[in-house]
Amino acid sequence: MEAFELVRAGKLAESQAIITGAEYVEQKQILGQSAEQMNEILQYLRDKNQALQRIELIKMISIILVIAFLFVIVIYMRKIVESKNIQLQNINAELAHEIVENQRARKATEAATQTKSLFLANMSHEIRTPLNAILGYSQIMQRDQGLSKEQHKNLDTIGRSGEHLLGLLNDILEMSKIETGRIAFSPETFDLISLLDDLRLMFKMRAEAKNLLITFDILDDLPRYIYSDEGKLRQVLINLLGNAIKFTKEGGIALRVKLLTDHSNPEGHFKIVFEVEDTGIGIATEEVNGIFEAFVQSSSGRKSGEGTGLGLAISQEYAHLLGGDITVTSEVGHGSLFRFEMETEYGQESTLSQTISSQRVMGLKPGQGEYRALIVDDRDTNRDLLSQMMTAVGFCVKEAVNGQEAIDIYQDWNPQLILMDLVMPVMDGRQASARIKQIAPASQVPVIIAVTASVLEDERDDVLSEGADDFIRKPFREADLFERIRVHLGVDFEYEDLKTRESVEGSSEGQAQLRLALNEIPPDLRSNMLAAIEALDTDRLNKLILQITTLDQNQSEQLQDLVDNLDIEMLEILLAGAKK
Repeated sequence: MEAFELVRAGKLAESQAIITGAEYVEQKQILGQSAEQMNEILQYLRDKNQALQRIELIKMISIILVIAFLFVIVIYMRKIVESKNIQLQNINAELAHEIVENQRARKATEAATQTKSLFLANMSHEIRTPLNAILGYSQIMQRDQGLSKEQHKNLDTIGRSGEHLLGLLNDILEMSKIETGRIAFSPETFDLISLLDDLRLMFKMRAEAKNLLITFDILDDLPRYIYSDEGKLRQVLINLLGNAIKFTKEGGIALRVKLLTDHSNPEGHFKIVFEVEDTGIGIATEEVNGIFEAFVQSSSGRKSGEGTGLGLAISQEYAHLLGGDITVTSEVGHGSLFRFEMETEYGQESTLSQTISSQRVMGLKPGQGEYRALIVDDRDTNRDLLSQMMTAVGFCVKEAVNGQEAIDIYQDWNPQLILMDLVMPVMDGRQASARIKQIAPASQVPVIIAVTASVLEDERDDVLSEGADDFIRKPFREADLFERIRVHLGVDFEYEDLKTRESVEGSSEGQAQLRLALNEIPPDLRSNMLAAIEALDTDRLNKLILQITTLDQNQSEQLQDLVDNLDIEMLEILLAGAKK
């Protein structure tokens, strides 16, 4: 049993050993399989990891490439921006340079304009002072009843020549004031119908002298009284009508005036249209745009040899001030049409300013008592001129050479009127006027009228605010001066008899007779005179007129009067009319 047990135990052990070995083998196989599976898993994981690494690498590379690309773009864009900035800086620098240059040019232009204006103002003062004496003394001498007819004619010639020079001077100075913006709009109520009637009479004789028909077509609905700048409107119409007659040889001139009712508004403003049409030589298309420029004349204007080329330029500036504009349509050989629109408003007759009398003052009406006038000026000729004018009509006169002396004389003498120059040594007229008004008793405040050769319009308000009651420029017409005195001082004057004046119709008839008489002059002599006129050769013209003396003494004197009075245009008209 024991042996059996042993055998069985051995078998059992062997069997267990076999089983254990088989299990071992099986387990080993299992382990081997597991190892293989683990290897596969590890290999899969390794492959997966490699794939992931490749993906990450690709991502990283992609990101790097994108970043590099963006970096390149940023650098490129930065260079572009920098380039554009440099270009912009260059452009800004150029613009800044141009702005600086433009500012310099503008300042230089303004300085040149100011210098020119100052020069013209100073020259005007120097020219107006002797011109004032020339015109003033000629007016004084006209009062002398003992002068011969020839002497009165000579004085008329002096006066007309002085007025002609003054007109040219005023045109140049007016253009200067326009350029510097000193021209002012001075509205007042005036009689429009009366103004147009004056123009009709003014241009009727000139038109008839050229055998031209002149018509004024004024609609009935045109208001009589309007509120605007009468002086500037008058000058615009005079320039347009004067040019129309000057450049028209046959046919006629028409002035049409109408109211644009469709432009009226509840505030009382409305537009008036003035049209000046002629059948003259016309204006070339290429010249139309330039005729309103200063010192520019059309070929016809240059040929005429008259004027300064400022008439239309000044008229256009006046038109703008009057709230309008001047336009022109023209065709060479068929005439021109100038159209001027202005904006205005109705005027009140009660505010109508008094018209300066055209009659010559002969003296103070009796029974008014004594009127004392103090003349204040540092120039002897100016004092003497005013003194003679004032004493001639009955004023008692004293003189002062500066403002301080004027104050002293005023305190001792108490004049009712002081004619005060502005520019004087020791004390100027402004200071003296202000001082006199301060010290004058309420019952003895004198009328002070500033009399100056200054041309600056903006001085007027300053002068009036500093004590003067009115302002008059040299050279002045004695009628203007006496009218200011009448208004401010309240004196009554006696005037000359209007019957002693020559009528317009008489002058027209005289010219018609002269034209007929010129038909008797040899044709070659008339032709030579016309050639001398076209060449503006007055010396030759005077010699030719002397030849007429042997033919007709009276006719020669009449022609010489036209030359002396600088009425060359009228002489040319008469000669051309006689030639037909």
